Amino acid sequence: MHGRAVETITTERLLFFRVRVNFSELNGEEGTESRGRESWEYLYLSYQNSSSNALEDTVNKLFNRLYNGEMSTQDLVNMMLQFSREPDVGTPPTNHQIFEHMIVNLCDELRFITRYPSNELRITAELIGQLLRFDLVSQVHKKVILETKEYTPLQICMRVILDSLKRPPYSRMFRFGVLIVEQFLDRIARWPQLCAALVSERGVGPQFKSCYPDYYDYLVELLNAIPAEYRDRPEKEERELHAARVAAFKAGKPMPPPHRDLPAASAAPEKARNASPESGSSPQQQQQQPVI
Repeated sequence: MHGRAVETITTERLLFFRVRVNFSELNGEEGTESRGRESWEYLYLSYQNSSSNALEDTVNKLFNRLYNGEMSTQDLVNMMLQFSREPDVGTPPTNHQIFEHMIVNLCDELRFITRYPSNELRITAELIGQLLRFDLVSQVHKKVILETKEYTPLQICMRVILDSLKRPPYSRMFRFGVLIVEQFLDRIARWPQLCAALVSERGVGPQFKSCYPDYYDYLVELLNAIPAEYRDRPEKEERELHAARVAAFKAGKPMPPPHRDLPAASAAPEKARNASPESGSSPQQQQQQPVI
């Protein structure tokens, strides 16, 4: 932290010094104002491009470490959790910017998810599920373009889950969706709309019930325990509540109570609690299908 603070002061003063030098050199010459502005804009854009490249390089290196096996999914999630709590101040790229760009980058790459090899598919499912578990995806509101439309990272993750569960039972992509859900099944009450979609008779409900009856029954029980006003809470209201909690936290004020304090159903199915995040397996999965 101290090193970052020193770097911030040094870089900002250096940039300011260069701008002052350019104006000083042009003093008394014709076109001083316009030439000085051009010099400042050139320096600013160069600095901005350098920061953007550094951000992209840092994010790519972290993902490479994950997929190369140099870092576990849990270690990366813990790092992102820490980065998300840091203020977005200092010399770019800040840790908070790195966190946000990782979320956006991950969601942007999901358009190619069907091409992923089995091991990378498993790692990605674990990562998405853990990010949802710790409520990190919903903290980023920068839109991602998918099929010519803009979506928030949370919308993309929910869509990927439901689209995957529409695939043939026990296929690679079906298992991908299930593995994501398993990572945050005991906290899935945060998203009543997702719970409802997973048990919907007109959607993935029948297939999900046939393949994972324990999970299905748990979600039905959970929905029955959630008051209607929470089940029907609009996404906009949820975003506003989250923004208010973040603002209060940064200002050191008491945070509004989260809507997720809901009446609980029974505990998550035993096989969900016993599932290994590293292997992505449960007793039911071991009997009925191979791991991704």
